[in-house]
Amino acid sequence: MTPSERGRGFGDLFDAFFGGAGPFGGSRQRGPKGPARGPDLEVTTTIDFVDSLFGVETDVTVRTAVSCDECEGVGTAPGTSVSTCEDCNGAGEVRAVRNTVLGQIVSASPCRRCSGLGEVINDPCT
Repeated sequence: MTPSERGRGFGDLFDAFFGGAGPFGGSRQRGPKGPARGPDLEVTTTIDFVDSLFGVETDVTVRTAVSCDECEGVGTAPGTSVSTCEDCNGAGEVRAVRNTVLGQIVSASPCRRCSGLGEVINDPCT
């Protein structure tokens, strides 16, 4: 048994079946909230076969997003702010409880309105 396997307990089991909720309700914290990770960047270039064998240095141009001067990258129109998502109450996930023959089954999924961020921008920056 590896050291990482020794640290596992019933909490991990309940995470797998109930989306982080324990057997008596409640949930576990999943780390600090922050912006969702953006898409990866991909750059394509063409090199000769011989260069791929022996190595070559080549310049590439990468276009990335830049911070908006008007909203400073927050995404809201000037004078407005981000608000807590009403669908998930800022949790970033929506839980559904189903009653079955075996008891209650709780499932959690990312909130569709805020994409799991817990916050929405009602008045976005142009």
